Amino acid sequence: MNVKAGFGAGVRKVTFSYIRNMNSRIRDAFQRVREELEEHLETINRNTNEIQDLYEFLCRIEAKVDKIAERVDELDMAVTGSRRKKSISIGNLSLREKEVATVLYMEAEPQPADRIARRTGLTVDLVENYLTSLSQKGVPVVKDVVDGVVFYSLDNDFKQLQAKENVLQINELITKEFQF
Repeated sequence: MNVKAGFGAGVRKVTFSYIRNMNSRIRDAFQRVREELEEHLETINRNTNEIQDLYEFLCRIEAKVDKIAERVDELDMAVTGSRRKKSISIGNLSLREKEVATVLYMEAEPQPADRIARRTGLTVDLVENYLTSLSQKGVPVVKDVVDGVVFYSLDNDFKQLQAKENVLQINELITKEFQF
């Protein structure tokens, strides 16, 4: 009887030590996986921050390029000695595009898309789509980024041209709808 009891105890010791050993190895493996996942998360966060920084940097560069383009245009006009009228070709605008353009035209300061959306009763996504469409149709929509927020306005020379020639063909009904 002692032999059997001794044999069973030995098997139990081997089994318990084997289980403890496996348990320890599994914990170590999960700890390594956890550490690797945390390292990946940190890397993703750093990359996200870098992407945001690069986006802001590109927006600042775009603003500087726009200013340089304006200065080159001014120099060109000064060198040629004439104030040639820029030929502007505006495509046919839908009623909603005219409404968005009217809000930009009537505002003295650049406006974020959410404020334009509130004024027109459209969603922010629709307003952004109409702003893109206006640009594609030749309306000089100016974008400025301030503290990560995009502000939209119409080019000042274009506003003056609109006041003189109504190139957007905005009628009084649309204008009255958005008066302050």
